[in-house]
Amino acid sequence: MPDRKEINKRGYLKEDFRLFHLKDSRAQKVDYHYHAFDKLILLLGGKVTYVVEGVTYFLQPWDLLLVGHDLIHRPIIDPAEPYERVVIWLGREWLERRSDPGEALDTCFDTTRERGFHLLRFDAERRLHYMQRIQQLEEALRDRSFGPCGTGASAPPAWRIPSASIC
Repeated sequence: MPDRKEINKRGYLKEDFRLFHLKDSRAQKVDYHYHAFDKLILLLGGKVTYVVEGVTYFLQPWDLLLVGHDLIHRPIIDPAEPYERVVIWLGREWLERRSDPGEALDTCFDTTRERGFHLLRFDAERRLHYMQRIQQLEEALRDRSFGPCGTGASAPPAWRIPSASIC
């Protein structure tokens, strides 16, 4: 991993959060980088290896990778298969405002940072649950009546999952 001074900040979040459902078939090289926001990466398909703060993760479909703000990371994408994933960028202030007293929504990111392990791998029942929540969130964000100008400024209650249930 390169020296921290050589790493570039990448991606800028102007909203409270953003959701991307991406599928790439071309080979792309992504350099080490970091963000000022927290990021969830849910692998749906393809072969990708992620390096987060020097730890390598060989992702499998439905793995969830939690990449906290300011953590240096990069994907290594195998171009042999289309790389499909859902990526959610979460603003720090938004997470604070949406947290309940005694249960901060950013607990998962803090826990993974402390433990130095950022990967969550779920059983089939939990995968189905998260797949349904992601679909609900994508539908809600496509609905122009959801939040100001359809930007998703407020998370629908149906997809708010207590942080303790995944950490």
